[in-house]
Amino acid sequence: MDGPSAVTVNASVSGGDAFIAAALTCMVIASIAGLVGCGALQSPVNGIWAAGVLASSLGLTLYLARCSQMVRAVAVLRWDGQNWFWSFEKDDALCSVHWVMDLQLWMLLQVQLPGGSREWLWLRRKAYAKNWYPLRRALIFSATAAHDPAVVGPLGQGF
Repeated sequence: MDGPSAVTVNASVSGGDAFIAAALTCMVIASIAGLVGCGALQSPVNGIWAAGVLASSLGLTLYLARCSQMVRAVAVLRWDGQNWFWSFEKDDALCSVHWVMDLQLWMLLQVQLPGGSREWLWLRRKAYAKNWYPLRRALIFSATAAHDPAVVGPLGQGF
């Protein structure tokens, strides 16, 4: 079975964390506003807990925003038509890619390296407009091929 064409994505290992933390902080603010609006936070003790949760969420968001601005080496995720490869600081290793979440505009991928280490990638369609659809085709094909008995033999060895 022929797979999709080769695709290469230059990905930063960090950067999406600040966006996620900011979105979660907005959700915390909306939740606290809703609790205050319906009268659920009437006692001062509950207000202190809500302020603590809000302060820690804001602190985490600021910390992750600062960390995402630091320059890190760029990793390369490459599909050659049959296998995934992960290149980070001149090391090219065979890896497996798990498609964890697909929100059409964003994808969360987990890259599993042979040594057991994992890397998480948040990819935005806007940042990878040229390679977005070829990357999605390769991800769908590799996920299907990993679970398709016609592509993978009974002992998990490809034909």
